[in-house]
Amino acid sequence: MAIGAITMILANVGLQIYNNWCGSRQNAALQQKREEFERAAKDRNKEHMWRLLREGQEMALQLENEKHADRLNELKDEVDHLLEKLTYETTISNWPLKVLPIVMKNQAFGNLLANQEENVAMHVIFTRSNYDKFNKLVYPVVEKQLEQYCDKHWSTMTDHPILFYSGAWKPMVNPTDVQVTAMREELKNLPTLLITPFFRPNDGKLVFQLHMWGVGANSTDKFDVPEIESTDFQRSFNNQDDYDNEEGLLEEIVEDLVPYLECIIGYMADTYFWSSAGLAPHLPLLLTGGAINTDGMKYLVEEAKGYFETLAKEEEQYSKYQPFAETKALNLYDGTSCFYQDDCRKVKLESIFISYSSQHTARDFYSMAECLDVNYFAKEDLPFIRKFRSLYQYDSYQKALEEIQTVLEAVDFDYSILESTDIAYLEKLANEDNGAAMFRLGEIYEYSIGVKFDDKLSVEYYKEALDSNFALARIQTSKCLLPLQRKIIVYLISKGIIQAYTTIFKNGNAVGINLLSLPKDVICKHPMLEYLFACQLIEKGKLYEAERMLQASANSGYIIAQEKLLDVYKGNEGFQENSKLHFLYAEKAMLQNSPKATYDLALCYMNGYGTQQSTSVGMMMMDKAIELGNSEAIRIKSLLNTI
Repeated sequence: MAIGAITMILANVGLQIYNNWCGSRQNAALQQKREEFERAAKDRNKEHMWRLLREGQEMALQLENEKHADRLNELKDEVDHLLEKLTYETTISNWPLKVLPIVMKNQAFGNLLANQEENVAMHVIFTRSNYDKFNKLVYPVVEKQLEQYCDKHWSTMTDHPILFYSGAWKPMVNPTDVQVTAMREELKNLPTLLITPFFRPNDGKLVFQLHMWGVGANSTDKFDVPEIESTDFQRSFNNQDDYDNEEGLLEEIVEDLVPYLECIIGYMADTYFWSSAGLAPHLPLLLTGGAINTDGMKYLVEEAKGYFETLAKEEEQYSKYQPFAETKALNLYDGTSCFYQDDCRKVKLESIFISYSSQHTARDFYSMAECLDVNYFAKEDLPFIRKFRSLYQYDSYQKALEEIQTVLEAVDFDYSILESTDIAYLEKLANEDNGAAMFRLGEIYEYSIGVKFDDKLSVEYYKEALDSNFALARIQTSKCLLPLQRKIIVYLISKGIIQAYTTIFKNGNAVGINLLSLPKDVICKHPMLEYLFACQLIEKGKLYEAERMLQASANSGYIIAQEKLLDVYKGNEGFQENSKLHFLYAEKAMLQNSPKATYDLALCYMNGYGTQQSTSVGMMMMDKAIELGNSEAIRIKSLLNTI
């Protein structure tokens, strides 16, 4: 069935609400990032795209939180000061409800605090009409049933709260422009839907007028639909209908109006809660589950499908221009999947995945199989992947999706932590069970990065990282890398995480890897890689370059590199002997309690090698080497004791 008039009109209103709400998230900084993202996408610069996505998402979330906080503050302020602002001559005299605006605002704010919900309830008011017999006989019955519907299915205890004001309408006639204006003025920041039955003067036919405000980006936003005419009622209703005397007419109009108005309320509530909070629609389940009586009016289901499909198309179109907003397409699908058969659900879900992957990688994908490469995703995509897997109950791609999720979860940490040298900051994070911080502290004490070498502390922090299930700690202790671990390593390497190299070198899984093929800027990021790189250079006979690289590693504090230079400057492995540099690096390593270097330093002082001879200092160094457990120092001391 073609989309009916109500669906077309409501879809238009709904999209206005959605576009307005989404548009409020834009500002100059976000716009600039979006333009940068588009340029990076054209250049296929994935690293820059992922960085912009992360920064843009954080900025968009911050703006959204600020907007929500502003709305709550505005609401609270107006509750506190409303009585001061009310002017009885202009406002109260034109106020059409029995309940005052301050009470309505207190209800909304009180409900928000009581339920600790993040969503302000939508207010719904069903007004009287301009036909007395309708108001006397039909209106009370319809209003009562709408109240029961909202209380049962949209209660304030749910995440789609509606406050329905039953019996609140005071005048005996339909709302005037003055009354609607007065309501808007005092309730402008509350999401409010005003539904008015109206019998047209020219032909007497029953239509509906809608007024809605408080759902857009600004409190002044309003959306009006002056006339909705249903073409699918069992019959046309007009102001000549005699509900007293025409048998069955009252039951007939109630039977038509109630489901129709329940859908209108549901359309508006779903659009508001989806566009503002990303919540899955609730109305489709009510329609397909029998909560709304659609007997003889199956068009309601078809029109609802059309409405939400239109909303989905608009979301897909909008997401192309706002890459930083978390997609709401899956939530929209989640709420509307009950409309479709199983095969259709699968197609729709896969279409969402393909569209998401295409937009976030600047590639043109045409099938699920093309998208399922973990390197196309970033850790920021985890919420989408998790939500998608919870909805995708088909065997086709489960293994590949699970693998992508597993890899992304393994790398879901702040990469900057692995570059930090701020001990206090890292210890604070480690105390909060941050595995990346524990691992980094293990590195810092192992490689003497800004601190004294401490093997014991290093081992303790590595163990804590392993216990916290941190991926790099697990890989570092693996005897043989599993296929999934290899994918994690490859993924982290693609993100520039230098520890992805060091972990596989430490566990012996890097046999055969030629460090000489790596860029120098990668090597120079880590003292261990500098050291290993220098060793491979020595094997190639490139001694000058190897010496410079060993010095860089040793000067950063890496005790193994310092000890290696002791051999180098003794003239081993083809290097030129240099007693002063031998003494210099022996002293550096001794200060980090290296047993080997302390023993070498003792010999330097005793023999005057690279420094002024001093037997007393040499013996002091020898005693320290013995204390540190150096076997040669212990042997010499033993020999001296026997003389």
